[in-house]
Amino acid sequence: MGSKPDVCTSRSHPSSLPSRLHPSGPGTPRRRKHFEKVRLGFGLIWALPYTLVGLAVGALGLATGGGWQRRGRTLEFHGGWTTRFVRNLPARQSIAAITLGHTVLGQTRAVLDQVRSHEAVHVRQFERWGPFMGPAYLLASLWLWLGGGEPYWDNPFEREAYSEGCGRKIADGSRPSPTETTRRK
Repeated sequence: MGSKPDVCTSRSHPSSLPSRLHPSGPGTPRRRKHFEKVRLGFGLIWALPYTLVGLAVGALGLATGGGWQRRGRTLEFHGGWTTRFVRNLPARQSIAAITLGHTVLGQTRAVLDQVRSHEAVHVRQFERWGPFMGPAYLLASLWLWLGGGEPYWDNPFEREAYSEGCGRKIADGSRPSPTETTRRK
C-alpha cells in the first residue's frame, strides 16, 4: 500500500526527511518568527500593570506641557509633570529617568537619549519579571541595605542594566563616576 513511513521512528538520515519536517526546512523560520511574536505579546501583557502606571504619569506630563516619543516597543515621556514626578522620587541621588513596564519617564528628551540603552535593559527585565519586578527590585535593595551594601549600585537589576546597557562591566565592583552617574541614571 502507499502508506508513508513514520518519520518519528524512521532511522533515515535527516536529509531524507520531507522539507516541511527538516530542521532547516521552510517551516523553521516561520515557527521562530511566530514564537518571537508570542514571546513579545506575552512580555507586553506581563509588564502591563506597570506600563499602565507609566502611561498615567505620562498622560499627566502631556497635559502639563510635556512630550513623548516612541522608541521600538517603548513609549518615552518627558517634561511637564513627568519631570516633577521623576525629580521627586525618593532616592539618595538624582534620578534622570525611571522605567515602568514599557514606558520610560525622563526629565528631558536629552536625558532620555543619554539613558536609553540602560533603560532598555529595564524594559526587558519588566518583560521577564512582570508584576513581580517592583517587589523583586525593592526586596533586593532592602536586602542589600540591611547587609551593609549599596541599595542602588549593588542591586542586581541595576548591575545588569549598567553592564548591558552602558557597555561596561561593573561585576568587579567598580561604579561609574559621579559625572557618569548624573549622565546615565
